[in-house]
This record gives sequence, C-alpha cells and structure tokens, in this order.
Amino acid sequence: TVTATLSGKSSEAVRLTVAATAAAPAEAGDFTLSGMVLTIAAGATTSTGTVTLTAADNAVDAPNKTVEVTATPTGGHGVAAPGALTVTLTDDDATPTVTLAVTPATITEEGGVTTVTATLNRASSAVTTVTVTAAPVPPSGAVAGDFTQSGTVLTVAAGQTTSTGTVTVTANGNAVDAPNKTVQVTGTAGNAHGITQPSAVLLTLTDDDAAPTVTLAVAPATITEEGGVTTVTATQNRASSAATTITVTAAAVAASGAAAGDFTQSGTVLTVAAGQTASTGTVTLTATGNAVDAPNKTVRVTGTAANTQGITQPTAVEVTVTDDEALPTVTLVVAPTAVTEDGGVAPVWGQPGSGVEQVWGNAAAVPGGNTPARPSGWRPANVEVDVGYGLALADGRGILTPYGGLVLGDPGTARYRLGSRWALSTLLDLSVEGERAEQPGQAVAHTVSVRLGWQW
Repeated sequence: TVTATLSGKSSEAVRLTVAATAAAPAEAGDFTLSGMVLTIAAGATTSTGTVTLTAADNAVDAPNKTVEVTATPTGGHGVAAPGALTVTLTDDDATPTVTLAVTPATITEEGGVTTVTATLNRASSAVTTVTVTAAPVPPSGAVAGDFTQSGTVLTVAAGQTTSTGTVTVTANGNAVDAPNKTVQVTGTAGNAHGITQPSAVLLTLTDDDAAPTVTLAVAPATITEEGGVTTVTATQNRASSAATTITVTAAAVAASGAAAGDFTQSGTVLTVAAGQTASTGTVTLTATGNAVDAPNKTVRVTGTAANTQGITQPTAVEVTVTDDEALPTVTLVVAPTAVTEDGGVAPVWGQPGSGVEQVWGNAAAVPGGNTPARPSGWRPANVEVDVGYGLALADGRGILTPYGGLVLGDPGTARYRLGSRWALSTLLDLSVEGERAEQPGQAVAHTVSVRLGWQW
C-alpha cells in the first residue's frame, strides 16, 4: 500500500499521482498497480485514497525483483515531489531440479543407440547447461570400450524446461559371452540463479552372444597299450567373460573289453580363462601294458563344465587302446611218441596226449594181448570209437582229457559214453564216466563210474 505525508501543514490541498516502474530484471508483468491518486487535504499532513502494488505470481525461479514507486504532486503551493521508493518482490520458487533421461534405457550391444535428454521441474529465468558424462559400472563387467559417447552438452533455455542439444551413447559389439552390462550417465548442471544437480541414470547394454560350447579332444586318439599316452584338452567356440572349469573323467567301455586297470589318468581339471577359448592345465591318459592277447579296447572321456555365465556341456570323446600281443600259437603233444603193436595206443591211459585212448570195452581181442572183460550178455561190437582231447592244466597240475565214446553192435544195440580223465602224473590218474546202454527188449541202462588208476 502506498501512502503520503507532509512534513508540515499547507493551506492548499496536495494531490499526488503515483506511478510504479519495474527495475531490471523485473518486468511490467511482475506486478499490478491499483489506484493512482493520493490526496492530502488543506491543513492535513496525511494522505487519503488507496494505492496498492500487487506482485504477480509465476512458476519461474528467479532472483528477487525491484519496483520503483514515484509520485507527482500538484497544489500545496508548489510542494516538492517526494523521493522515489523501492519495493522488493521476493521470489518464492524453489531452485529447479535437473532430471536426466536415456531413451531407450536398454540397448543391444551390437550398435544399439540411446539419446540423453535433460528436463527441469520448473523454468528458470536463467539458462541451464548440463554437461553429460557416461562411464562403465565395473561390477557389471562393463569397460570403457563397450560404448562410445557422442556430444556432451545439453542446454535448457531461460523460461523453458526441456533441453536442446544432442548427446548419444552407442554400444560396441563383441564376440564374448557376458552378462548384461551397465553404463552410468551423469550430468553437471550450471545456472546463474542456482540449480539442483541431476541424479545419475543407468543404461543397460544387453549381451547377444550365446553361451559357449565346450569341446573335448584327445591327441592322439589311438595309443598302444604298452605305455601309450594321450593328452586331453578343451576348447570353447567363443570366449566368455568368466572362467570355465572342466572336470575330466575317463572310464573303460566294458563292451570293448576294457577295464579300469587298462589305463591310468593323471590330472582332472582343465581351465579356460575369461576372454580365452583354449584350456590350460594338464590331463593325460596312459595305457597299462599286459601280456594277454585281446581286441583293441576303448576308453570314454567325459567332462563336466562350470561357468557362472552359463556353458553348454561337452560331448564325450573316445580313446582307442591298441593291443600289441601277437596271436597265441597252439602246440599239440603226443606221448609217448612210439607204441607197440601189441595193443599199444597213443596216448596210454593216464598219460597226456591228443586224447585218443584205448577203449576198455574193445569188441575184439587185441592180437597178442588179452581180451578185456565185457558185461554179461554183451555182444561183439561192429564199431567202437573213443575221441578226446588232452588239456594241460595251469601250474603243472596235470592233463585233463574230456572224451566221448560210441559202441555199435548188433542192430538196436548201442552204448554211449561221456567222461573226463585227469592225469595227475605219469603214474596216477582219475576218471569219471557216464554211460547209456541200449539193447533190444531191455530197459535202457544208465551207469556212472569213478576209476582211480595207478601204473607201476
């Protein structure tokens, strides 16, 4: 409210015309003046009438502003004009806050682009500049080479709330499997009237590389059983941002005749370092020799891979262990090598040999010898055959001779024998024999006999 007073009374009334002028940076729109005339009656010292100055509100942060109030007097016998007064319009708008944004907030690593912008929550009467910086967030695995920044400064004009200028961030592709990475975008704002700094925003770079696949290899793939050695290695079809460990296991393939004792394994773990594709560490298989002829054998090598970013497991590979023993040779022995014509047979009963032995039930008398006893009612045979084969037992335990015999007599008459003779030495033998006898008009007879023979 504007009022006026006289320092002393005047016999003539005084009329004052009031004016208000904005002082920079104030503007005419920052206030309104209501009423313009004040009157001081003759003989009075204080004015009557109403003149008010009202500030106009706005949402623009600005410094306090100044309005100059003046008055032009008339009457009062030429009273002098009063001095100008200053009215301060205090700003009630908080300092603007800058907000950064990245659009889109997620981009692919193969050339994805995002745009950085800035906004104010209210306008300012001064220009705002925002200097933008993009930096990798190390815990996410991001590095400076994962992106490039174009442009650095955004500007918000006085009285505006959105920025102009261009700042972009572009992702750089690679062939390494890794987790999604994070880039932090920050801004440093400047404003002559004051500004609240922006909070950082995050940009996600999505990885587009599939999980690596591990491949096992054995070199060479074929080794000899007498100490042959093969080395197991692992490779990945692409690098990973994390290390891969492969636990190797070798197992005999039973179907091939292989057993655990046919080889030894040295080492179990291979490692592919982060960013690499070839393994380090040593895993070997060594064949164990023997003196037994056998077919080639197979060992299967498998691996269990582990990687914190994910991994595709390897397929098993096989190692062939080649046998180096020659085929065994069979040797026949006839003992004795000379026999007499008087019923001599090679080999003699109880002695090692091919297994052909004199049949105790010969149907005809041996010339110059004795005729063996025959069962009652047995007729002379037309055909009599015994066939056997002597097998030398291990560790000198004698000769085992499995044999079979057949005697054919008159029509319908037959005897069948199966037995085995064990020659413990040249003097002592043991035999077990089963026999089936068939004669016309009689029941089939079965007998089992055990004989111990001693020669002296």
